[in-house]
Amino acid sequence: MNIVLVNRKKVLIRGFMKLMNTLFSRKQLGQLAGLDPSTLVYWTREGMLRPAEGGGGKGQHRLFARTEVNLAAVLMEMMRAGASAAFMRTLADNFHAAMDWMSERGVTRANAELYGHVLACRQEFSIHGQIEIPDIPDIAEFDNSLPIGQSRERGSREAVRLFSWQQLLAYERAKQGDDALIDGAAQLAETASEDEWRLQHAYFDLLTTPPPRRLASGDPARRFSHFLREDDGSWRIARDIHEAEDHGRFIAIDTNRLFWAIWSAE
Repeated sequence: MNIVLVNRKKVLIRGFMKLMNTLFSRKQLGQLAGLDPSTLVYWTREGMLRPAEGGGGKGQHRLFARTEVNLAAVLMEMMRAGASAAFMRTLADNFHAAMDWMSERGVTRANAELYGHVLACRQEFSIHGQIEIPDIPDIAEFDNSLPIGQSRERGSREAVRLFSWQQLLAYERAKQGDDALIDGAAQLAETASEDEWRLQHAYFDLLTTPPPRRLASGDPARRFSHFLREDDGSWRIARDIHEAEDHGRFIAIDTNRLFWAIWSAE
């Protein structure tokens, strides 16, 4: 049974990676995202949608990544919610800037969770002078070399190992077996704040999220992304639901259902 589950997971991962690397023609993008031809031409001309290939001259057909299909669908939802063309252009720029920000720092869908973890550990060390990791010994050389403490979380009795920043990096290198990956995560953690990461990751995560899975009911699970309306009428993505609730003026898009409508037929 375990072999079947592992193989199924590998198939799902291969399927997702194939979809991530697939390019779509302008016509296909329009059909998938529900854009009429004139809107699609306008959004492409204005840079709201960026082709991955082509468009450099006559006969060079524009091809778009899956993330641009998702972006087009989100922009359509924002347009239905009353966002103006100017502010939708700004929102599209924010999405593209976040994708570029992640790419320049070596962040991918596969390693984003690790990058976020290392950055959070760096923030914890800068505040508390030590990093708490649950006491689950899995790297032999660290078992007895690190002091044991109790979690700072209120009411928790969990035992934790206490790391310095350099010890944490050494632990992750041993655990991941990839020095370059940890070096990249460490460099990002030392140059970016957690707030900056959370904002850029919110845009990135929305566009790169895998196609939603089917529940027992046959429907996808609900997953909301929240967009905040600023005083000047512009929109930006919320880092999380708490920021949206504190802000008060926002719209929520059920992105799982939105993307289900696009990708479930693929």
